[in-house]
Amino acid sequence: MDVIDVTTPALRACADRLAAVARRLLGMPPGPLPVTAPGWASATAVTDLADAAWSALDRCGAGVAATATALGRAATAYETADDAAAARFRRGPGR
Repeated sequence: MDVIDVTTPALRACADRLAAVARRLLGMPPGPLPVTAPGWASATAVTDLADAAWSALDRCGAGVAATATALGRAATAYETADDAAAARFRRGPGR
């Protein structure tokens, strides 16, 4: 069986960095459209494309935020398991 070494501070630091990326993605205000001339045949298509891009960024940001939350919860779960194991070890065998 392979040993997995989990460093919870590193896991939490990764979660924090991901959360910062998610905040940037979710906080991006829509920018000006590249095509603003009324009556252009491509104006509707460009508007639809811009809307789709902002929606995709929102979905990406939500996914990154969920991953950051999951990493933070994993770090807490590892620490809880380590604390429980240490408590069992301190009690000794048969206690």
